[in-house]
Amino acid sequence: MSEKRQTKQEQQEAKKRRQNTFLAAFAEAGTISAAAKAARINRRLHFKWMESDPNYVERFCDAQEKANERLEGEARRRAVEGWKEPVFYEGVHVGDKPKYSDNLLMFLLKGGLPEKYKERYEQTGDSPTQRNINYNVDLTELSDEELKTLEEMADKLGGPNE
Repeated sequence: MSEKRQTKQEQQEAKKRRQNTFLAAFAEAGTISAAAKAARINRRLHFKWMESDPNYVERFCDAQEKANERLEGEARRRAVEGWKEPVFYEGVHVGDKPKYSDNLLMFLLKGGLPEKYKERYEQTGDSPTQRNINYNVDLTELSDEELKTLEEMADKLGGPNE
């Protein structure tokens, strides 16, 4: 019976290959579980590498940046280019309607131009128990149910009508 033992260098090379496979999968999938499955490793191995291998940590940060850029690209595509949603009439597909995500667009604007699009609030009042906080929030985006809930909360807190 012949057993071939890996040398230390071969073990390091195998580890590096597994890490590279995992990192490439992570950059694509964006989640540890999906990357571990694609790389055919236990997800705990990633955390072990994070604790014991500073070079791996640096390479993982690069992969994470790529995954984030991929997400940002998809968000931008959905916000700006949109997608086609099928339109049906009496059960028959009659065409497609372009759809866009205003929410994603707003997140992109807030992230890209925070000074212009960040949510603003102002706190006034002389004592810690007396505070008036004014939020600059567009209430037209809220549903009737959300507005009713907000009104009920304001009533409970003793809003400006009391």
